[in-house]
Amino acid sequence: MGQTIAISDIRAAQAGDGEAFARLLEPLEARLYQLALGVTGNREDAEDAWQNAMLRAWKGIGRMRDPASFGTWMTKIVVNESRRLTRGKTRNERFLTPLPQDDLTQDLVHGMAHDSTQDLANDLTRRLTVLSYLRRLPEEQREAVILRFWLDLTLDEVAAVTGVPTNTAKTRLYRGIEALKRLITREVSESERAHGQ
Repeated sequence: MGQTIAISDIRAAQAGDGEAFARLLEPLEARLYQLALGVTGNREDAEDAWQNAMLRAWKGIGRMRDPASFGTWMTKIVVNESRRLTRGKTRNERFLTPLPQDDLTQDLVHGMAHDSTQDLANDLTRRLTVLSYLRRLPEEQREAVILRFWLDLTLDEVAAVTGVPTNTAKTRLYRGIEALKRLITREVSESERAHGQ
């Protein structure tokens, strides 16, 4: 996930050092919370998923075999907890309550670094727009797109996190991208018709 993980912190966390565990999570927290938000579709479930994932990771870190894969391991836990919380809910139940714009903006700003206010505004606009489209995709496609493009995971990492072969992850990603293109094209066309262009 592009983060430098201190092996000493992993070893210390495996030995029960809570401060070392917190240091491991700190650089991942904002992005993994955004992942939970994208998968669950609402802030309440995203917060629950993140809390549950941290607890599960703390309990399971002693069994983690490859310290170099901590970021991928943690991402997988967040995805699984997000899925668990949304299991059995219909799409309308999950997305029934829209996120308040201020809350969503705050969630997206958290952890983002920018050179200027204009860069931040442009990035927020893009993320808000993309998130509104992502919410309409089937879960497996939404996960693949978020993991690949929002968290910058490789296809192999996307496959590892979602528990599918790389070719399946690639197919889900491709279908998600194609679905996003169709959604965007349709809305642009409808907007142009509505404005008489």
